[in-house]
Amino acid sequence: MKIDYPVLPSYGDNPTEEEKERTIASHYGHQNRAGFFPVGMHNTWHGGIHIEDFGTNVSAISDGRIIAYRIPEKYLHEKDNKDIKYSNGFILIQHHYKTPKGVSLRFYSLYMHLQPKAEMIKNKGKSIPDLYAKYTTKVKTNTIAKGTNARRYTPKVKDKYLSDGRTEEYKFIPRGGVLTEEKDVPEDHWTKTAKGYKGVYKVCTYEGTKYCVNKNYLQHKGDTNWIVKHTANEKDKFADSPKGTMLYNTINGTYIGMECAKTALEVEKTKDKNWYKIKGRTQYVMVVNCEPLTKQIKDDVVFNEVQNVDIPITAGQIIGVPSRYESNASKGYTTVHIEVFTDDSGIHEFINNIQDNDRTSYEVAKEQLLQVGKPCNFLKADTKVKIYQIKDDYTQIGFEDVFCEAVNGTDIGHEGSIKVYVKGRKTTKTTYSIKDGKFEEINAKMNNILPNKDVLLYWVGKPSSTVRKVGYGTAQSGKKYWVKTSEVIGEVGNWVTLSQDISVVYEQQPTADTADSKAKKPQRLEKKPLQKIVPIQNGGL
Repeated sequence: MKIDYPVLPSYGDNPTEEEKERTIASHYGHQNRAGFFPVGMHNTWHGGIHIEDFGTNVSAISDGRIIAYRIPEKYLHEKDNKDIKYSNGFILIQHHYKTPKGVSLRFYSLYMHLQPKAEMIKNKGKSIPDLYAKYTTKVKTNTIAKGTNARRYTPKVKDKYLSDGRTEEYKFIPRGGVLTEEKDVPEDHWTKTAKGYKGVYKVCTYEGTKYCVNKNYLQHKGDTNWIVKHTANEKDKFADSPKGTMLYNTINGTYIGMECAKTALEVEKTKDKNWYKIKGRTQYVMVVNCEPLTKQIKDDVVFNEVQNVDIPITAGQIIGVPSRYESNASKGYTTVHIEVFTDDSGIHEFINNIQDNDRTSYEVAKEQLLQVGKPCNFLKADTKVKIYQIKDDYTQIGFEDVFCEAVNGTDIGHEGSIKVYVKGRKTTKTTYSIKDGKFEEINAKMNNILPNKDVLLYWVGKPSSTVRKVGYGTAQSGKKYWVKTSEVIGEVGNWVTLSQDISVVYEQQPTADTADSKAKKPQRLEKKPLQKIVPIQNGGL
């Protein structure tokens, strides 16, 4: 099960773990004005915490299912003061956690005072979560439409048939459009008798309406079905054909149809920023051919009433935005109230970890300092690290980008602009592959830290017309850790290969004040009856 913070703080560039912890503490500690656990500002029980004034997105704390929600259309007002606003919007999520040994726990997370509809739709719907949002756009391209114009069919032989052979009404049918041929056509109809048109036109149904279509623009699709295959042009008297955008069966796929300019489309974003998927269809359009997206609330969202639902959600998925929760003493106060609770009867067995026998919490002696070391699962035996400092019992190791010079075309070959790790961050750079038979030589120049011959090296400089300075980095580049000196052997400034797994690292050099503490095995917790869960009233806590 994935766990995440309900609000992700902004840490700045390349923060250390300690900087992250300080930032998180400032967001989730007792520095807020009113709502903290277990007793709030008014000296009353308060079952959760408030996250205040951030004007940012609130996310689900864990994988689960939304089982209830309420979205008010607008702010509510206190009865005795109409100037005081608050929101009773909420989302309730049910979660199921299971330990590695299969011990399960059902719990819930509640997010209260989320923005009402009136607040979300401001600024072009910028704060509407994707959870209940729809994206619409309009076709804006000037591409000439691919398809054909079809004359509107009428069973009357002479009505609406002009001297130039055109009907007064016609419809553009895009290339890829599927038509069904009509067999019940009068024998004296102009499609069967008119000079120059007899045998040229077929009467077909398209989207429930009958049209007369030039068969030269159709391709037989089996039985009575035909598909539009050609492009209309001026000599066919279709100079006023509409313009639009092409439809594809997948991203960078095959052309299957067309949408006319100004057509409104509901779309979904895709992993490729250059493409939209049309909602409810296996059809794709290019972003460049569409107007900027408009974000709106979906049509099936119900307002002002509690709705019982069953909607899957993942940790980190945005569910709302903090809203007004004012009082006479705190005008303009903005917050989201978050709490976690359970009704699982096995809570005490779960806390005591009776079945797993694999404790993750311990009691320690009074005033005994805890170790600041952090668990580590990436410093495995045979990992290459660089030694930066050695100070008594602790050594500082880490990772950095490595560089060398190589002959372009002989040692390395140009591969184009590709995203690679540069100083720990994915960056688009000009890259080079290693030529066959040159890996050992290049790897030796780079302290033998290259994992294999298929890695890409990035451009750093051009010492001469044929020589390139290239680099190689990983996601760990730039990170440094203190470990016990006994766990790594080597000299300062050298790259070395770890001979054993390292399970604990330190952000700062450990001192006597951060020595390991000796944990005492705790006693079993006493079983106590569960407290009654009090229903939440409109307006929040």
